[in-house]
Amino acid sequence: MVKHQDASADTHLSPAQCLVRAFKGVRATSRRVQRTPSTVCNMVRRGYVPFPVQVTALQIAQAEGLDLTAEDLILGRDVRVSA
Repeated sequence: MVKHQDASADTHLSPAQCLVRAFKGVRATSRRVQRTPSTVCNMVRRGYVPFPVQVTALQIAQAEGLDLTAEDLILGRDVRVSA
């Protein structure tokens, strides 16, 4: 009998990846936090979210009930993805 390995794995999202994921994409994020798409891409590339953007994003997330916390924007988040 063959055992199947679990096809899921844990991965870590950077704070910027958490932001983009919560707002459903780079362009949507850029519109919401009033930054250019290239600025949002640079945040993702560097892995961090500047404090003024954190404040704006958290206010929007709280008002709209999005799954985004201050901890996400500072430390990132571990998530399980399936392969």
